[in-house]
Amino acid sequence: MADLKRRMYVSGHSLTNPRTIELLGRMAGAAGVDLVWNMQYLEGSSIRQRREGRQGMAERRPYNNGADRSGQPADVLAEFASRNGDGRAIDTLLVTEQHAILGALVWQDTIGSLRDLHDSFVKSNPGGQSVFFAPWLSVDDRADPSRWVAYERAAAPVWSCIVGVVNRSLERDGRRDRVRSISMGLAMAELVASAATKGTAIFEALGPKSRLKGLLTDDVHLGPIGDYYVAAVLFQYLFPGLQPASISVPNVSPGLMRELDAFAGRFALDHAESEPAMSASECRSYVKTQFVGTFVSYYTSVDFKKNQNAFSATYSKWKMYREFNNIYRIDNSSNPFYGE
Repeated sequence: MADLKRRMYVSGHSLTNPRTIELLGRMAGAAGVDLVWNMQYLEGSSIRQRREGRQGMAERRPYNNGADRSGQPADVLAEFASRNGDGRAIDTLLVTEQHAILGALVWQDTIGSLRDLHDSFVKSNPGGQSVFFAPWLSVDDRADPSRWVAYERAAAPVWSCIVGVVNRSLERDGRRDRVRSISMGLAMAELVASAATKGTAIFEALGPKSRLKGLLTDDVHLGPIGDYYVAAVLFQYLFPGLQPASISVPNVSPGLMRELDAFAGRFALDHAESEPAMSASECRSYVKTQFVGTFVSYYTSVDFKKNQNAFSATYSKWKMYREFNNIYRIDNSSNPFYGE
C-alpha cells in the first residue's frame, strides 16, 4: 500500500461540495494516501467572485470571501502560504467556475481569473499543481437526459480551450508551470449515457425509470451516487496508478461502487490530460460558428422556460443569441478568445 502525504485546496461552489471532497479523502485514505484538505466555498460563485466578493473587492483582502471547510471565513492567500503541522505545503489546487460557460467567460473573466488564482497559488507553492474542474449545466429533462448529454459533449472542448488559453499565456511568459483540467461535466454525461445499458448496477440505479434519482437531488446538485462518482473520477486523476479501495457509503451499494470505480477509471484513461484537442484558431472558430447556438438553445431551455412565460423566454433567447454571437465573432478584447 502506498504511503503518500498530500495536501489539497478547493476553490469552488456547490458542485465541489464538502461531501464529495470528504469522500475523496476517505478513498485516498483507504488507498494509503494521507490527504489533508481545506476549501473556499461560496455558493453559486465564479472564480472572480471568490476573489472580489459578489459586489467587487472594495477594501477587502482578495480571496477573502466564502467559508472554509469548518464554516469559518475563508482566507485563501493565508492558506496558500501556510504549512501543515508536519510542514506540508499545498500540492494541489482544485478550482471550478460557474457553469454557464459563455456568460462566465465574458462577465466573470474566467480566463483572467483562473490565471490570477493559479499565479497566487504557485507564488506560495512553486511546486504545486492547479487543476481545473469543468462543471456541468442543469439537466433539462431527468426522464430523458439525452439533450443534456449532447450539450455536455459539445461544451467539453470549450472548457479545455479555456485552460489552453491560460497555459499558452504561461508559456509566453517563459514559465514551465501549467494548469491541468478534468472534464467533469463530460464525465457526468458519459456516465448517464452509459445507463442505457441493461444488466448493470449503473442501469438499475440510473436507467430511464430512475429519473437520475441518487445521482442528482434536483436538476444539477449531486446526490449520494453523484458524490461518490465525482470523487471516484477525482481519485483517478489525482492519484494515477493507485487502485481504489473499498469504503462504505450510505445509499450506494458495493456492486454499484465497483462499477462506478471502473467507469471512472475508464473515463480517466480515455480522457487523459493532454494538450487541448483544438488549436487556438480552432477554438475561436468552434465557439463562434457552432457552440454559441448550442449553448443558447440549451441554456434558455433550462433557465428561461422555467422562469419566464413563452413570449418572454423567446425574446430572451433571441437577445442572448444576438449578444453572444456579436461578442464571440468580434476581433477585439471583448471576445475572450481574441488575440490567441
